[in-house]
Amino acid sequence: MRLKADEAVAMLRALDVTSSERAVATSQSRDFALPGSSLGRDPSRPIACDDYLDRAADMLVAWRAAGTWRRYHGAWMRVRPWLERMVKASGLKWHVSTLRDDPRFFTAAARWVYERSPAITAVESAVLAMRMAMRVSGIPVGDDFVTGIIREVTRRERKKSVRKKQGVTFRLVALVNVKWGDVGAPLWRRSVAIMVAIGFVALGRFSDTVLVHTRFIYWCPEGCVLIVMRRKTNQHCVPTLWPVAETGRVDAAGRPVSLVARLRRLVLDLTDARPPVEGWPDPKVGRHGFLLRDISPISGARHPGRIRYALSRRCERPLGRRGYRHYLDRFRDGLRECCGMSKPQAAEYGLQSMRSGGDTWLYEKGASQAVRMAVGDWKTPGVEAGYLRIAVQQKLAAMKASGV
Repeated sequence: MRLKADEAVAMLRALDVTSSERAVATSQSRDFALPGSSLGRDPSRPIACDDYLDRAADMLVAWRAAGTWRRYHGAWMRVRPWLERMVKASGLKWHVSTLRDDPRFFTAAARWVYERSPAITAVESAVLAMRMAMRVSGIPVGDDFVTGIIREVTRRERKKSVRKKQGVTFRLVALVNVKWGDVGAPLWRRSVAIMVAIGFVALGRFSDTVLVHTRFIYWCPEGCVLIVMRRKTNQHCVPTLWPVAETGRVDAAGRPVSLVARLRRLVLDLTDARPPVEGWPDPKVGRHGFLLRDISPISGARHPGRIRYALSRRCERPLGRRGYRHYLDRFRDGLRECCGMSKPQAAEYGLQSMRSGGDTWLYEKGASQAVRMAVGDWKTPGVEAGYLRIAVQQKLAAMKASGV
C-alpha cells in the first residue's frame, strides 16, 4: 500500500511540473521579488556558482502551493505600484535596500488599503501579500505595532458574521444517490452522486476527491481503499488512505446499491476494465485516469431545463478551478431535482457541504471528536468544531433535556 501510494504521488508531482497552473504560479511568484532582491544571482557581484543560485531561484514557485501565489498575487499587484510611487516621491530609489532600511512604507501601505477599500479582507490580504514579498526579497518580517493596530481596528470595525454553507444530511446524500447514482443514469450524474457520497463518508474536500485515480484504488471483498495523493493541510504530498466499507446493501430488486458497488460499476464504465475482486487494477488494461472528469454541456440550448451534459473523456490530469465550478453547479442541480429544493435553497450548499455534513452525522451518531478528527484529518479540535452544523432545535432540545 505504501509503495503504491508513493507511485501515485510521483505521478502527481510529474503532472504538477508541467501543468498550466504551475506556469501561471511561476510568473506570479516572480512578481513578488523587489528590484535588487537577493533571489538568484547579484549582477553587481558575480561569483563562480551563480548558475546554482539561478536554479535555486527557479524553485521559488514550489515553495508555496499554486493557490497561495494566486491568492496573494492580486493584493500585491494592487499595492506594489503605490509603494513604488511613494518611494520615488520621497526621493529614494525603488530598491529592496530602501524598503529594508525603512519598512514604514509597508505600514503606510496598510493604512492606504484601509482607506481605499471597505472590505474586511482587503487590509489582511494586503499585509500578508507584502509580507510574502518581504520574505521573497530577503527583508526581515517583524511584528510592527502600528500595522497591528490597523489590522485589529479593521477587524473590530468591519467584522461580520461568518456565513457558512449548509451541511448535507444523510437523507439528502441518499436521495441524490438513489436517483442519480443508479446504473441507468448518465455517467455525469453518477459521477456527481459518487462525489457526494465519498465526500460525506470520508469527510473529504472536493480538492481531495479530484486526486483519486482509478489506477490507485485497492479493491477487496470488505470494500476498497482510495489513495488521496495530497490534501490541503498536507502540501508535502504525504498520501492519505481513505477506506470505504462494503455494506452489502441491495435494492428491492436485489441489485447491489452500496457505495462500493456503485463505485466499482462507475470505474468499469469509465475505464472499460473491471476492478479486481482483490488487489490493484492492472495498469495495462483499460483507460485509467482520474476518477472525476469534467462535465460540459453538449447541446446549444440555453434554457437550464433543456441543456444536456456529458462527461469528458479526458482524465490524464486532475480537475482544476473550472471543474470545481462545473461540479458545484451540477451538485446544486441534483439537490433541486432529487431533493425538491428551490434554487435559493440549493444555493445554501457548496462542495464543502459533504465534509461538514459527514462530520455532523458522525457527531450525531456518537463518534468522539478524536475519531472525527482522525477521519477528517483535522489538526486541532477548534477547526473540527467549526465544521459541525448543529441546528438550533438540537441545541434547544439539549437544554430542555438537561433541565436548564
